[in-house]
Amino acid sequence: MTSIVCDWLREGYVAQLEEEKRRDAGQRQTLARKILQVFTCYGHPNAYFIWIVLPDEARAERVVKRLLQHRISVSTAEPFSTSTTVPQAIRLALGSVSLHDLQSALIKVKEAIEYEKDL
Repeated sequence: MTSIVCDWLREGYVAQLEEEKRRDAGQRQTLARKILQVFTCYGHPNAYFIWIVLPDEARAERVVKRLLQHRISVSTAEPFSTSTTVPQAIRLALGSVSLHDLQSALIKVKEAIEYEKDL
């Protein structure tokens, strides 16, 4: 196994895979930022996740619950928070689905946040 991995490194296969992953993640970040542009979002341009800071009126738990009804699973900031005050934000994973499915899901995320904001 070590020999195979060393060959992959020497032949540039690993570097090629890394570049493909960066390009894919970049496309997904661009799509997410385009659809979610009305919200404050944080994420590395080549990461497979993005943080959305919710508007003051929206609560993360309600957004997560609403999205689960659409079979979209996102995380609140609570499991990631290191402070006693947990920000009202959600973390979206952008990988593991087709770009078409991701686009549909991102539109539902946007709609769910806007719905909760307007309550």
